[in-house]
Amino acid sequence: MGRWYQKPEAERVCYVCLTGKVESEAHFLLDCYRYNRQRDKLFTCIKLYSGYDLEAFLDDREYMLDVLLGRGLARKVSRRLIGEAVCKFIADAMRVRKRVMKLVEAAK
Repeated sequence: MGRWYQKPEAERVCYVCLTGKVESEAHFLLDCYRYNRQRDKLFTCIKLYSGYDLEAFLDDREYMLDVLLGRGLARKVSRRLIGEAVCKFIADAMRVRKRVMKLVEAAK
């Protein structure tokens, strides 16, 4: 979210996991442990709907981001189904983020 407010990248720290990592798209989609439950559902949906087993590619972050962001997939049906699953993940994760950020603000 810091990018939207023109914050320098070093100041875009993830307040959701408090690991000190930058809250980038990759961190949000792949790394932030607070979204693990939502991410597990996402990967299960993707495997069920499209056959892509992203857990087999945990070491290849570029490939995973390409799949999640709809880059480089051959079949349009897969792109659409994966896109829908990613949208649901984002909506669910943003609800978690909103709850956590309310707690962070209240603690200040």
